[in-house]
Amino acid sequence: MDHNHADRPRILAIDDTPTNLMVLASAMTKDFVFQLATSGAEGLAMAQAHRPDLVLLDVMMPEMDGFETCLKFKNTPALADVPIVFVTALDTEGSEVKGLEMGAQDYLHKPVNVAVARQRIRNLVERDRLKRQLKNSESRLHHVIDATRLATWEWNCLTGEIVATDHWADLLEYTAEELKCPSIDGVMKMIHPDDIERAKRDMEAHVRGETSHYDCEFRMLNKSGLWVWVHGKGKVIQSSQSGSPCLMFGTLSDITARKQMEVALRESAIRDPLTNVYNRRYLMDRMEIAMAEHRRSGQPMCAVMMDLDHFKLVNDTYGHHVGDGVLKHFTRVVQSQLRSHDLFGRYGGEEFVLMCTATTKDAACQLIQRIMQSFRQQPAEYLGNPIRMTFSSGIAETAETLLLENNAVALLKLADQRMYTAKNGGRDRCVIN
Repeated sequence: MDHNHADRPRILAIDDTPTNLMVLASAMTKDFVFQLATSGAEGLAMAQAHRPDLVLLDVMMPEMDGFETCLKFKNTPALADVPIVFVTALDTEGSEVKGLEMGAQDYLHKPVNVAVARQRIRNLVERDRLKRQLKNSESRLHHVIDATRLATWEWNCLTGEIVATDHWADLLEYTAEELKCPSIDGVMKMIHPDDIERAKRDMEAHVRGETSHYDCEFRMLNKSGLWVWVHGKGKVIQSSQSGSPCLMFGTLSDITARKQMEVALRESAIRDPLTNVYNRRYLMDRMEIAMAEHRRSGQPMCAVMMDLDHFKLVNDTYGHHVGDGVLKHFTRVVQSQLRSHDLFGRYGGEEFVLMCTATTKDAACQLIQRIMQSFRQQPAEYLGNPIRMTFSSGIAETAETLLLENNAVALLKLADQRMYTAKNGGRDRCVIN
């Protein structure tokens, strides 16, 4: 038995013709443990015996089809949150919408593009891992709070005085004496400028009786000068005969770890897991937004397609792990030359995209030439030996697509054509016309 199996995510593939997925399975055996089931019933039984990290599910199967199988997964509490990806030859919008409405995370169409499928599956498994990690972290935090005293506070709404427990001081790294009898104004001064209006608004809404409880997340400055995310909860427990609040009790808890996990989860959805630059989906979304802004402002914008020259030779000579290292090294070199308003990401394989706003293609070409020079001067290394590489690029400017479809796809298509012109012209060059 391979003991490394325990360290790899488990994928359950359910298909009445398992040979359909064997190519995909063989391409991913280094990253995942694959289990194959030939029917929905068998797949459910296997999943209940050992919860998978992701399910690849065929739609068209006898007896119980993929949609019915998906519903059974979603109606089984222990399996309801397992990510499901439909793999099917059905190519109708209705079937895809139906699957997604049932709770499937994605749709792969046969014949499956192995490279695309592998990347999507990696992203989904990683996102699910972070989500479960976040859920477990919140559960642990809840138990810790239940087992310990929270930072509690009492606010005299008439005088503005706040009486807080020592745990409040601990949370912000102060001594109890330093935070003795703080006023509400003093507390508000410790809240992050971007959060202060929301914190005040939510507090005032509760004091006016518009909400049953005060509940707000915001950042507070601790003694070390760092911003700590806190979750404040409270309730007015005493009012005057006229209904004006007199006394309010509440709690304060540190949620910094949870907020950091949420950031990591959001980032995993827009980052390429190998190079940590933006992924294709995020690039396209951002480019469409930038194109809309270009149409309003008229400022120039460029798309640059970049492709490493003879990259397959690196993989064939040294192995894919070295090729992965070259890709990471390339992204670091590119990022070292970029400007704050440039957007850079991996389009697929060894192909990358750079979006330059408020930039003409001549200026973009100058930037690419600087990156080319840096890449030549800073080769990747393997066992102390340099791996000298170059790349080819093509640049397209928004003004050139006005007579065509003025969108991100058209702009990238033109840049891609010029990149191949650069390849055919001898590589290691930038083409703008």
